[in-house]
Amino acid sequence: MDPIEIMKRPAPYASGHENAPAAAQLRAKRLCWEYNRTAPDEAERRGEILRELLGTCDPLTFIEPDFRCDYGFNIHTHGLTIVNYNCVMLDTSPIDIGAGAQIGEYFFIDHATGVVIGETTTIGNHVKVYQGVTLGALSTRAGQALSGVKRHPTIEDDVTIYSNASVLGGETVIGEGSIIAGSAFVISSVPAGSRVSLKNQEVNVRTPNKDHAKCWEI
Repeated sequence: MDPIEIMKRPAPYASGHENAPAAAQLRAKRLCWEYNRTAPDEAERRGEILRELLGTCDPLTFIEPDFRCDYGFNIHTHGLTIVNYNCVMLDTSPIDIGAGAQIGEYFFIDHATGVVIGETTTIGNHVKVYQGVTLGALSTRAGQALSGVKRHPTIEDDVTIYSNASVLGGETVIGEGSIIAGSAFVISSVPAGSRVSLKNQEVNVRTPNKDHAKCWEI
């Protein structure tokens, strides 16, 4: 399968350097270079570049320079999206940003497999997220009655959220400087400076003997 088609799938994958689509990355670097050198009054030109760069670019997508990404085609905005200065998105896998998301300065996504940013999420400055992170809404029966209501979390400045963590709910606030461990499930606010981790995780290691080294069953 074509490497770019593999990258567009919302699933983990492994790729050697020899399979990297160098031409696509060079294209993104050129477009980011052009974008970051536009004058303050060239909003129309910035919109043209974003529509060429991103996989899906809603007309109400506003990204302040400097902006950098790996490929661009794996970044999708779905409504009003505001991204502040010096954002980096390493889009080796799809990134979906919902309508109404507000993202602060120096936002960084490292290896974007499965990253979801809900439409009313608010993200502060210097925030880092890793693969598989979901900033989403809690399940509710209110349906369309919640239109216009903040349903997704607020992430304050200098927060790091590690892989496969879920932070859910419109009333959930992750305080400044907090760290959320991988695979954590957070549905309530945590104060500034918190360290959220999982308890009683257990790793089992079974060592094969010589006769059965190649005959494992899980």
